[in-house]
Amino acid sequence: MRIDYQAFIGQLPRISTELLPPAAAVQATNCKLWTGEVQPIKNYKQNFALTKPGTIKTIYLFGGLYWFHDTADVDYVRGPVSGNTTNRTYFTGNGAPKVTDNTLALTGGGTNYPISYYTLGVPAPTSAPSAVAAGATCNPGDEETIAYVYTYVTGWGEESIPSPPSANLTRCPGDTVTVTGMGVAAPAGNYNITKKRIYRIQQNQTGSDWQFVDEVNITDATYVDTVADADLNEILTSTYYDVPPTDMAGLTIGPYGVMAGFTSNSVCFSEPWIFHAWPADYQLQTTYAIVAIGAIADSWIVLTEERPYLIGGQIPSQYSIRRLETDQACVSKRSVVNFGDILAYASPDGVTIIDAAGNASIATSGLFTRDEWQALKPTSMMAVRWEKYYLCFYDTGTTTGGFYLDPKNPEFVAYTNIYPLAKHNDLVSDLVYLNVGGNVVEWDNNTTYLTYTYRPKPVVTVTPIRLAGAKVWASSYPVTFNMYVDGTLQYTYSVPDAKPFRFPSGFKGRTWQPEITGTANVKRISMASTIGELNDG
Repeated sequence: MRIDYQAFIGQLPRISTELLPPAAAVQATNCKLWTGEVQPIKNYKQNFALTKPGTIKTIYLFGGLYWFHDTADVDYVRGPVSGNTTNRTYFTGNGAPKVTDNTLALTGGGTNYPISYYTLGVPAPTSAPSAVAAGATCNPGDEETIAYVYTYVTGWGEESIPSPPSANLTRCPGDTVTVTGMGVAAPAGNYNITKKRIYRIQQNQTGSDWQFVDEVNITDATYVDTVADADLNEILTSTYYDVPPTDMAGLTIGPYGVMAGFTSNSVCFSEPWIFHAWPADYQLQTTYAIVAIGAIADSWIVLTEERPYLIGGQIPSQYSIRRLETDQACVSKRSVVNFGDILAYASPDGVTIIDAAGNASIATSGLFTRDEWQALKPTSMMAVRWEKYYLCFYDTGTTTGGFYLDPKNPEFVAYTNIYPLAKHNDLVSDLVYLNVGGNVVEWDNNTTYLTYTYRPKPVVTVTPIRLAGAKVWASSYPVTFNMYVDGTLQYTYSVPDAKPFRFPSGFKGRTWQPEITGTANVKRISMASTIGELNDG
């Protein structure tokens, strides 16, 4: 009698042990099962010692060199700004939405990055300007009626909604006008406001618009307008450039240069490619509180405390929203992972996936029963994309650990005893980073390895039997071999090479189950009733 284990596939918790496929595992910890072999996960390698006090829940690699970190759940997005050589980066989750860049984030000493930032958005002036004409005379009927507004402008050229308009003013063409009442100080807050822009409109002209007159310093109290009508410049475009809600969270970037966030049950969108502008008219509502947002292809997936929603359209002014016909709520914002063509997240019944068309399914329905899944406390879960796998960590209150699975082809699940507090997937370096013990570490990226444990399905016989020995095919040795007979560990052996080895005499049983631990690749395990049966390869 010979028993072979090969083409290892990991665990299937939902299936009773005796009904498992031959190569399935009862335990698969700290191993990669990508090729059919049992391979060790590489040990993690320290990258950076986190310096902010407290429990760090967010890490983000800025500019490929510096680690933003925070005790709150913060979402960072690098702005796709033309010529963005300064790494302008937007973030939400710890107070009002913010923006930073190389100079702000890294200047000021220490490594508690980001060190400084601006509040996102440009608040509008609240007072109307006043305007007085010089008093030139003109022929009756030649008079024109004009008015003024002004806006605030940041050092980055971001512009606010205009002020309330001045009272209408009648003047003769070409008459100079003195504009006052614009205020000489920026509004309270860290907004980087340095300038004001002045606009004029000719009220009695059909189809007239506010047109740019001039830009002045924020401290200029008075402006004398001598600009001829023919010399007026571009039209005011910032009429609806609202600031984002102060409690907006969940910042992410989507199709066509649009950013999105949420507050309570409102989805908020930026003006395309203009990330300081968040028109209130673009907001869409859901019935229940929003937990997270993800962008897939041309769609936005909105995950709530009840059902998910799908938002479609090319520009925010044309977006439409519909509730999806799946009752899988998102129970943990930090469990959401974007795979490009699907969004995966922890729901009450398992890992739910949704595609760009709104098709939803529970990827883990064949792996976990609801009770098994709930035992892992999905509300505690935090996940990250690791190649094609959903790498997820959990804290049940008594046990911490993690697992990984392929959400598109969930054939098995494998576990790890590593438990981090924060995660980051950097697409440039193609590495997963974790906060383990207050240090940023590189997952599966070292010359040393984690020690795996792999225990396959047991062999069960009708009557007790005695097996003579075993053989382990490995890339290197030693590999520790443990033999459990009828559930009891009966034998441990440090396998030195590819030769068959004998079990000690004196025990037999109905249930025989091998286990291997180590750091070498193992492609096959064999056991047999006689040693001779193990000598033929």
